[in-house]
Amino acid sequence: MLTITEEAILNTEGRGILDLIFEEVSAFGTVGLSTGITPLLSTPGKAIVMASMFIGRVGTLTVAFALGGKLSQTHIKYPEGHTMVG
Repeated sequence: MLTITEEAILNTEGRGILDLIFEEVSAFGTVGLSTGITPLLSTPGKAIVMASMFIGRVGTLTVAFALGGKLSQTHIKYPEGHTMVG
């Protein structure tokens, strides 16, 4: 998604797709490393990086379950009864 929103960075001399990949992987892993292009990102690019940081910190499964909705209920009925022991 960053390659779509950050065409200006891709067209800059000395910058390429590896810089964007590094930024994204670093954000998702919440590592804190940067190639120095974070201030140059557009507003949608910064939002993508922020969302990646949040998902990376919270966890992909946690976010998927939170956005996925409710679990389907099973229609299992357990037998009821009183058992005499002793």
